[in-house]
Amino acid sequence: MSGLHGPWKLLGIEPTEDSREIRRAYAVRLKTIDVDRDPQAFIALREALEQAQNEARWMAFSREDEEKEGEDDEDSPDGAEDDDATPFPFHFDFDDFDRDSLAAEVALAPAAPNPWGPPTDKDYDDRARALAQLLYEHAEESPDARQAEAMLEHWQRIIRDPRMQEMSFYADAENWFADLIARTTPFSDPLVTPVSDFFGWMRGAGEIGQGPAIAYVVRRRQSLLYLDDIRHPEHRLHAAFVELTRPADERSRRSWTGRGKIRELLATVRTHYPELEDSFDPARVALWEPALRKRRMNWLGTIVIWILIALLHFATSQCQDNGGSIPFHSFDGESQLSNERVDTDRALEALYQGDLDIATVEGRNPELYAALMARWKAASTRKDTLLKYTEDVRLFLNQRLQTSLANASLPLIRDYQQLTLERAKAFSTQSSALCSDFLNGKEYDAKKLPQALRDRALKLMVRALLEYRGGPAPPPGNRTFKIPGPLVTEAAKRGGMTREQMGQAMRYEGDAAQLCAGRIAFLETLLSKPDSEVGDILRKM
Repeated sequence: MSGLHGPWKLLGIEPTEDSREIRRAYAVRLKTIDVDRDPQAFIALREALEQAQNEARWMAFSREDEEKEGEDDEDSPDGAEDDDATPFPFHFDFDDFDRDSLAAEVALAPAAPNPWGPPTDKDYDDRARALAQLLYEHAEESPDARQAEAMLEHWQRIIRDPRMQEMSFYADAENWFADLIARTTPFSDPLVTPVSDFFGWMRGAGEIGQGPAIAYVVRRRQSLLYLDDIRHPEHRLHAAFVELTRPADERSRRSWTGRGKIRELLATVRTHYPELEDSFDPARVALWEPALRKRRMNWLGTIVIWILIALLHFATSQCQDNGGSIPFHSFDGESQLSNERVDTDRALEALYQGDLDIATVEGRNPELYAALMARWKAASTRKDTLLKYTEDVRLFLNQRLQTSLANASLPLIRDYQQLTLERAKAFSTQSSALCSDFLNGKEYDAKKLPQALRDRALKLMVRALLEYRGGPAPPPGNRTFKIPGPLVTEAAKRGGMTREQMGQAMRYEGDAAQLCAGRIAFLETLLSKPDSEVGDILRKM
C-alpha cells in the first residue's frame, strides 16, 4: 500500500475499474471517521471516492478505445449501470429554481469529461441542484448521519465555485440558500451553522435589515444552540428538559423535578425559542400545567401582591384621566389577558424598554395599531397568557422590522448603515477580532458596545416600526446589486489596501484586521456619497 498515491492511497486499494470495489473501500473507510468531530476527513474521503470513480471511468474508456470493441458507453466497466454518470436533466439557476420540477434522485454531480480538469460551472450547478433535491425530498424529516454528511459535502463543494467571487452571484446564492434552508427545516439543520457563518448572517440578528428567510435561519440557529446547551447534563435546567421530553400517557405521573425549573424552562422556550416546544411531549407538558398555576405564597408574598395590584390600579386610573399609556410595573407572564390596550402596552414595554407604547402606536401608525388589536383579540379567543401574547407580539413586530427597509425612506436607511459603521468602529477600538465577529455575523457581546449605541439601535427599530405603513410581509425585492469599479477603488484607497483585498473583505474573507478595515472603509465611502449615486446600494445591502 505504500506505493499507492492520490485517492487510491486514502481508500486503501489498488487502482481499479470496478466501481463496486471502490464503493466497498469507501464504506470501510467511512466507518473509521467520526463525521461530527472531523468533517474535513469525511470531505477528503468523499473527494477521494469521486476522483477514484472518475479515474476508473477514464481507465475503462482508454481500454475500450484500445480494444476497439465498440461497447455501449452507457454501461459501466463491470457490466452494471452506473448511476453516478447520469446527468441531471435541467440547468440550474439560483433565481428560477422550482422544487416541483425535480427529477430522479442524484447522489453526486456528474463527472467532468476530464477527471483531472478543474470543475466547470455546470459541475457546481449540479451540486446545488442535488443538494436542493436532497433537502426538498426529506423536508419534514430529521436527517440521519449519512444524510447530514451528504448535504455538508455538497455545501463544501458549492462554496468553492469561483463565481462566488462575483458580488451579484454571491448575493443570489445567499438568498437562494436562505430560502432553501428555511423551507426545509428541520432536515436542513446541519447546514444552519456553516451557511450562516459563511454569509455572516448572525451579525444582523434581530435587526431590521434582514430578509424574512435569513432572519428565520438566524432564529433557528439560536434555538439549536440553546437546545445543545440544555441537553448537556451540567445545564441547570437539564433535568427539567429530560422531564418534559419523556413520553407520557394517561397513567403517567410527574417526576420529582422542581416546579420552578419546569416553569423557567417553559417560559424561556415560549418567550425566546417557541419552535423548540415541539421537542417536548405534549402529554407530559399537560401533566405539569395545573401544578404550575398553583402558587404557594406566605403572608408577606400576599401583602406584596396586594401592593402591586393597588399601584397598578392607581396608575391605570391616572393614565385614563390623562389619556396616556399605562406604565409597566410588573410582568406576570402566567396572568390571563383582560384589556387590549393594557395588555398590549405591557407587552411593548417589556420588548422596547419604554421606547414604544400603545398611545404612540395609535397616534402615529393606525395600521400597526389595528394589527396589534386584531392580534390581541385572536390571542384572547385562544385564552393565551400575557407571556404567550407578548411572544406573539415580538414575532409579529420582528417580521415587520425585517421587511420594513424594503420600503423605508433613504434617511432611515442611511441612519441604519451609519449605526452599523459606528458599532463596527466601537468594536475595532477594542480588537480586530471583536470587529470582524460583528461584521462577519458571528456571535458577539453587545454589552461591549457603549450604552448610547445600544439605545440608538433600539430607537431606530422603533422609528422603522412607526414609519412603515405596508402590510406585515411584502414580497422581497431583488437584493442583487453591483458595485461600480471607481467606488471599490476609492474604498480600497481609504482602507489602505488593494482592490483584491477590498473584494475579499466584502466577501467576509481574509484575516480579522483586513475584514474590519475593509468593511469600515467601504461603509465610510458609501455614506460620503449622495443618494443619487449610492442609494440603491445602501437600500440593498
